[in-house]
Amino acid sequence: ADLVVFPRVLQPLHVFEPRYRAMLADALADDRLIAMARYVDPGSSLAPGQPALHSMGCLGRVTQSELLPDGRSNLLLACLLRVQIVEELSSDKLYREARVEVCHDHYAVERAADREARHERLLEAFLRKVTGETDESLKRELAPSRMQLGSLTDIVAYTLPLDSAFKQQLLEELDVDRRADLLQARLQPEEAKNQPRRFPPDFSAN
Repeated sequence: ADLVVFPRVLQPLHVFEPRYRAMLADALADDRLIAMARYVDPGSSLAPGQPALHSMGCLGRVTQSELLPDGRSNLLLACLLRVQIVEELSSDKLYREARVEVCHDHYAVERAADREARHERLLEAFLRKVTGETDESLKRELAPSRMQLGSLTDIVAYTLPLDSAFKQQLLEELDVDRRADLLQARLQPEEAKNQPRRFPPDFSAN
């Protein structure tokens, strides 16, 4: 109920509620696409009616699905694109349906000159956080020459144990440079935050 997923990542899911069993069955019989959005109040996921959802979510494709003997399923969702909920549709199905629009990363032309440096700073901070040092093989794999900054921000945001509200903020931020700056500020060591600033996946139950 409080899960935030990002494009370009693989999310394992364990499906056990009847509404999500029905949704998975319909998706597998059709295009295998499922959109996920976070509840505004995570505690309302089991409340009657239709508790409010954040308007920005993520569209994914079911790449693997294992049906268990008791009707539950384990699946792997390849998350593809940010989507904005335009309107919820009236439906007699157990799960909620909506019309959505795809949202693309925005790369501001005026910030292109320092984008590679921003990418490298975020990558260094991320690697220090997850490995305690700079992993040269990972550094090459995630380098600006191999990956766009938007992809890196989504991988970092998904991988790190950040609070869900902040992850939702990152999901909703389409400006890639601002998204990277938000992450960089969060990853900055506490002692560095107090100094003057210089200028420039376990299974998740549904």
